[in-house]
Amino acid sequence: MNHLLAEERVIVSTRRHPVVAIWPMPLSLTYLIVVAAITANLPADNPLIDLLWWSWLATVGYAGWQLLEWSNDIFVVTDRRVMLFTGFIARRIAMMPLVKVTDLTYRRTLLGQVLRYGDFIIESAGQDQALHLIRFLPSPTELYHRIAETMFGQRDKTPLPRRSGRRRSPSDEVLDDTGELDRIED
Repeated sequence: MNHLLAEERVIVSTRRHPVVAIWPMPLSLTYLIVVAAITANLPADNPLIDLLWWSWLATVGYAGWQLLEWSNDIFVVTDRRVMLFTGFIARRIAMMPLVKVTDLTYRRTLLGQVLRYGDFIIESAGQDQALHLIRFLPSPTELYHRIAETMFGQRDKTPLPRRSGRRRSPSDEVLDDTGELDRIED
């Protein structure tokens, strides 16, 4: 990725879910069946036949275009920013610094749960956002956790030591003058 800074580390780099590229194909196939059925019952000299076949060819072109777009749309999260690269001919790069992200939400429809895709909604403190809604991301739960770990740091996975003796209550702890937590000893 030639748009990354030298010291940036990629956390997530993924294309949108393949459903984005695949859904026009069954549509084109269905339209082919409809056009074939209609034109089979029309006289050979009917000008509607050419129009129907050209319109079917347009759906095939649209399906091909969606496939090209999908292959060039990439969602990237680094340790510094969130980026969305889109477009095949006209390339667009939307970017938001990670420190500006105030809220990250993902949502999944029923179909998204079945096919394992979802949408991310990114909120920031700014008024106008280059990134707000990022649709059809694969495995959104895993992506969400990886991004959250990057934003909030790694959790310390070391278990807390067990203390023997009486349990201390929260009232046994106070903040000292420096703001440090101090235990009140018996």
